[in-house]
Amino acid sequence: MKILKTVKLSTSLIAVLAGTEARRWRRQGGMMTETTSTTASTTTASTETTTTTEEPVTAAAGTFLDQISGADVNFNDGTSNINIMPMADGTVMVVITNNADNLVIATSLATVDEAGMQLTGLSGLPDGSTTAVWDAAMQQFTTDTGAVWPLGAALTTTTAPAVGSTTGPNGGNPYAPSMSSTAAPGGAYGGSGSTAAPYNGGGTGGSTDSYAPAGTGYIANDPHVRVTNEIGQAICYDLPGDGLSFISLLKDNESGLEVNGFISNTHKHRLSGIGIKTPAGVEIAIDSHHVTVGFEGDVEGDYNYDSYMKVQTDDALVEITSKLEAKHQGVFVELDDGTFFHIDEKDIKDTLKFVIAKSTGLSSHLSGMLGQTIQPQDFRIHPDGSIEVEGRWIMKTTLDAKHSCFRPGM
Repeated sequence: MKILKTVKLSTSLIAVLAGTEARRWRRQGGMMTETTSTTASTTTASTETTTTTEEPVTAAAGTFLDQISGADVNFNDGTSNINIMPMADGTVMVVITNNADNLVIATSLATVDEAGMQLTGLSGLPDGSTTAVWDAAMQQFTTDTGAVWPLGAALTTTTAPAVGSTTGPNGGNPYAPSMSSTAAPGGAYGGSGSTAAPYNGGGTGGSTDSYAPAGTGYIANDPHVRVTNEIGQAICYDLPGDGLSFISLLKDNESGLEVNGFISNTHKHRLSGIGIKTPAGVEIAIDSHHVTVGFEGDVEGDYNYDSYMKVQTDDALVEITSKLEAKHQGVFVELDDGTFFHIDEKDIKDTLKFVIAKSTGLSSHLSGMLGQTIQPQDFRIHPDGSIEVEGRWIMKTTLDAKHSCFRPGM
């Protein structure tokens, strides 16, 4: 199955993750300090990064959207909190957080029908809803799958422990070259970026089929990978963290888009950093403390999560949400081709969750741990638990009720 293929590591983004983190963190008297600049507006030979500080998008007073949206408006179906956040283009982002541990489990863009008082175009939600209709008398949404989202206070059933700092395996810079187990001949970032088997380089991976992707996927936790095809079937698996520091999550071999992840091996294996290189070469590095934007290894903007921030680059819009203004801090990255990523900070464990929320702009020639499995014809799960890949039955699966997905080989 394609999830078992070797993956060629994207070395250019290893340098992005390592370089930006080294610039941001330094040791002083045994304490971790942060250096932040939020006024950068510079131009390189090939790209321009313009930084603007804006207030969060809000709806016009008295409208239907104003009634249902905003960080202080919550819906709860008993197991999940639902927040509806206005976007600059008039759409909304629906964010679903599970009550069990207060973590984002799904996001979806949607269109607001003011006259019909409904949300349309929902996708990727746990119950498969595509439409949610507002009942003003009951003060609740009812979806086309029968789910009910009553208006009410957000619920959390657990208490989060204190947030820890992101550190490397020996307590130093988490992305510094000396901390990496992916060193290649000629320098830490100069080679093909080898890692421990079975994720070592050597094959490009990915699919060469002629169809475009329509699936979605995410990676989070230890790290835990979940991939959903276009009909809503999901498979999940865990990556072994031993000997693994950087992994290729997504590479579009036509556009040049690359996404790498950094796995911290301190105590437990956690996804603690994300690096994105856009088709235009804009480099975005994200961890639970900072977001940097730059080009060719030079950081041109360094931002924290203290306030809402919007950064417009050549081919990507980066929106940084603050806990002071939204339920969760996180980052939304929207490319000009329509591809949409959501990076959510899981502050309980100081780790990240990377979600491919919209894959319409991706080509059919993808590689990486998520890229090689999100295409619609890659797999089907049959009633007996077997997985069919391009007409071949290859393995049995077992339902993982906790994560609502099927695990191969259990």
